[in-house]
Amino acid sequence: MKPFDDFLNSLSEKDLSEIIEKANEASNSIAQKSPDLPTRIGNQTTIASYQISIGLLKKYHEWISQEN
Repeated sequence: MKPFDDFLNSLSEKDLSEIIEKANEASNSIAQKSPDLPTRIGNQTTIASYQISIGLLKKYHEWISQEN
């Protein structure tokens, strides 16, 4: 199995920027639908964490599936 650190080192600034941009877009979208500040902050944190996790998982899946 490939070392996980190799995956982390394979991530480019562009990869991370794209993942974070999608998380920010989702976070901003959910903020408009949240009725009050505590709910908004909680929802934004949750959706940003989810989007970043999914983005990294997708990149990992692509990376681990590559043949050396």
